[in-house]
Amino acid sequence: MRMIRWAVDDPLVSIAIVALAYLVAVVLSDLEWLHGFSLAADGQASVRDFWTFNIGLLAVHAALIGVVFPLVIAFVGLLNQGRATFSSRLTIYVDSSRALFVGMSSLFLCLALLAQLLFAERIGDAGATATLLSLAWFSVNALALAYFVLKTIAFLHPARRAPIMRAYVANEVWPREMTAVVAASR
Repeated sequence: MRMIRWAVDDPLVSIAIVALAYLVAVVLSDLEWLHGFSLAADGQASVRDFWTFNIGLLAVHAALIGVVFPLVIAFVGLLNQGRATFSSRLTIYVDSSRALFVGMSSLFLCLALLAQLLFAERIGDAGATATLLSLAWFSVNALALAYFVLKTIAFLHPARRAPIMRAYVANEVWPREMTAVVAASR
């Protein structure tokens, strides 16, 4: 959870780290340190295989995020609509479900896959490594999406919502308030 919070709080650094991982794969391939790591003896066939796999990965990921994410957020919004505490509840829900991380990470994976598809010919032998990085990233996003959906289900149940809200206050609000009080008293 700390890494997720860090990734949400410092998105530019997170993006730079992911871009660096892809860049390292391309550079290692150019230096021929990854030589022989391809699916086919023909380099062009290997590029097409990775291109096809990345298109499939992009389609699956975009469909998952494009269907699940908006529907879940809309359902929570409709369920809490008209209540005086809607804004605070929505804030707690978005933060406790890690919706920002899921959305940001998914968007950037789609952009990374699109970049991989656009530069497939240039990537060459690094396509295998870049595809493995994308597959690992997709796995992390799928787990985060599952966490997001499970937290949403828990949040929608009134008996389970109260402990989530208490945990948010104890773990997020109080430390922030204490930090502000200590900083103000200096």
